[in-house]
Amino acid sequence: MPNKLEALWNFYTEHANQARQHEDQRERMTALLVALAGIIVGFLTQDKIGREFRLLASGVLIVLGIFGWLFSLKHYERNRYHSAILGSIRDEVDDEIANPGRVGALNLMAVRARGEGMHYQNYPEGPRLVQTQANNWIAKHRTYFYWSTVPLLVAVIGATSLALSILS
Repeated sequence: MPNKLEALWNFYTEHANQARQHEDQRERMTALLVALAGIIVGFLTQDKIGREFRLLASGVLIVLGIFGWLFSLKHYERNRYHSAILGSIRDEVDDEIANPGRVGALNLMAVRARGEGMHYQNYPEGPRLVQTQANNWIAKHRTYFYWSTVPLLVAVIGATSLALSILS
């Protein structure tokens, strides 16, 4: 039977891997989306394609962009979920180290529930600006904003292409 700190470490590792996986999936989907958008835009720039194909391809870019944006935001939310649980586990480890003989059995489900509570309490407020390095404007923004903007740019390219196809 593992001791309390070993059990917490195993639980921590599981959630750290899940948080990392969500970031990796978001990055891969964004790269795939950009590659697909590049291919579609490449076809749109050809003189030989008809108006119907331009309209269809433009619509596909819009749908891909909106889907990618929602996908990115969902993976950000899932990453923050696992990060909240990681914070709860760190609090439990700190408490165990500070009070090694304290009365009370390890309850990983309680640790997880506390982390979930922290996540769902903080997440609806939306992402907050980082208050460190106030003079550096880029430090004030979370990376999810930039990741989720890429698919929106694909949707804007699609909307622009659609408008130009309709007007021409």
